[in-house]
Amino acid sequence: MLAGIFTILISLALMFYAGLWPLGKEAIDNIHIVCPLIIAFAITALWEINRNVRYLNVLLGAWLMAAPFVLGFPSPLPKLCSVVAGLAIALLSLLPRRVKGKYGGGWKSLFQSAPPHDDVAEGRS
Repeated sequence: MLAGIFTILISLALMFYAGLWPLGKEAIDNIHIVCPLIIAFAITALWEINRNVRYLNVLLGAWLMAAPFVLGFPSPLPKLCSVVAGLAIALLSLLPRRVKGKYGGGWKSLFQSAPPHDDVAEGRS
């Protein structure tokens, strides 16, 4: 849970500081599109049943690391901040999370003769 909260804070800070740096329109637009997506995925992944959504932030973190070189950020400080923020977001998203419960067994449970959630539903757990 803390990893998700730190991911949200890093994205908010990057969006805030993007307005203070002398960046081009493409770079600012990129940060203002990618960071809200990261925040949305991090908030969604805070619920245990949606915990795998956090892996989408690995891709967005990788994009934040590559974006300064693809879009040509003009000065070294914004480049460094974007790369560090992207690396932190990707690593925080890869941290293992404690699993408190199982939720239905996923798609494969549709094709099992006795899925685990049937036992719970019938009180045989």
